[in-house]
Amino acid sequence: MRPANIYSFFIGFWEFLFLVTIETSILIIYSIMKRLKNKFIIGVIFLIVVIICSQIYRAYSSNAIDTNSYISLIKGMATLNSNPIQKDNSSILVPGDTVRTIGKESLAVIEWGDGSITRLWGNTKISVGNNEVSRDFTKIDISFDLIAGKTWSNVVSFISRESSFTQTFQWVEAGVRGTIFDVDLLQKFVHVTDHKITLTDGSGETYSIWEGTSLSLSNFSLIELSQFLNTLRDDTWNDINKQLDEENIEKLKEEIALHLESNNPFLFLLEVFSPKYRFLYELDNRADFKKLKKILPLLSDNQKWDVYKVIFSRYQKLNFVAPSDSENYKTKLLYKRLLIILSDQKDKEILVETSLYDFKDILSSQNSQAFASTVELLNENKEILKGLDMSIFTKEINLIPDDLEMIIRENFSNVQWVFKWSLPDTQDVDFSNIKDVADDTFEKAWEKLLDTKDKAQEAINTGLDTLFDSFAN
Repeated sequence: MRPANIYSFFIGFWEFLFLVTIETSILIIYSIMKRLKNKFIIGVIFLIVVIICSQIYRAYSSNAIDTNSYISLIKGMATLNSNPIQKDNSSILVPGDTVRTIGKESLAVIEWGDGSITRLWGNTKISVGNNEVSRDFTKIDISFDLIAGKTWSNVVSFISRESSFTQTFQWVEAGVRGTIFDVDLLQKFVHVTDHKITLTDGSGETYSIWEGTSLSLSNFSLIELSQFLNTLRDDTWNDINKQLDEENIEKLKEEIALHLESNNPFLFLLEVFSPKYRFLYELDNRADFKKLKKILPLLSDNQKWDVYKVIFSRYQKLNFVAPSDSENYKTKLLYKRLLIILSDQKDKEILVETSLYDFKDILSSQNSQAFASTVELLNENKEILKGLDMSIFTKEINLIPDDLEMIIRENFSNVQWVFKWSLPDTQDVDFSNIKDVADDTFEKAWEKLLDTKDKAQEAINTGLDTLFDSFAN
């Protein structure tokens, strides 16, 4: 929890200054209007005042964001630079700080400036490296070194090309982008629960560790799942973190509601004068993607950068949202599609890759509600998909949801590439007549699916083979 401190004083000061400025501006403009008869001049003065108030509001909103990092003690004993940490009393972290938990049952948690979490189990020691988060979240530079013990990190932000979240341990560096992972120096492993991390060893060689897999730090080889579950994983530590992660997600969801309701009250007066303000006004009022996309070409490069920072800041509040959270996921996809348009090539690739994980979750959980919208985003970026490693998602694509037949029939233009993606040997197949053959082919596969669950995968494969054969003919 972020404590009240001297920083809160400055937030209050900005709020006070904002209100005083508004009241003073109203008095000034009222006084001027009483003396002036030229309505045009009055209008110009009014517009200037509105612009000034709008900029002050933006400054106030920006400074009201606390991007400090904090350490707090949940149970047991811990020290910050050898000074005892009081339970439930958060302290600000700065580069060079050393945190240590004392006793095997102790638990401390770091809430980084971007909202990400790192928990320290008993007898763990870390040293804080970089600790910089910009007010608009366009630049995140967080790093720390695990010296002893074990940690669990849940990185909730989108880490762009210009940003980094890095953990080092035993001359190994872990580069992280929107990931849940834990490192245990006692059992000498790193395990990825969600998304992936990239490890770089002392020689500069890199290893990608995908979700659901573990890597031995002794010989840099993958650990069998059964071995990890039966002999290496600390079930108590795992259960504690999953419970605390769920609680943290609920807290972040509450913050989303407050964030989305916090709109600039002056945009409705400015949107007629500039495409930038028109875009921001429409964004505040939940306009659809097509309407917002039409405004973007009207913006100058500087205006696009201003808009990008606004969208990026809002997207960071939603990056962790899963497809099961329908309404927030819809908003997340809107922001992501806009960011893909405005970002450079590298960030486009990173954004699209994160959508693959959402798509994987949708398929594995059989969440058909979010299927079409996510496929639409991926379909818009097929050229980027060609350069990404998608082998990890083949298993989930083959676990087709119960209502895939209906989804395919309703989304032919967007979903046809999924089959090409999951089955590489069909790259040159002509899908132009998919509507003519899909009904009969999938009806036969569906009948087999109803016979036995054990043969579900075989039936789908047979159906797809028949479908592809009909294309070839």
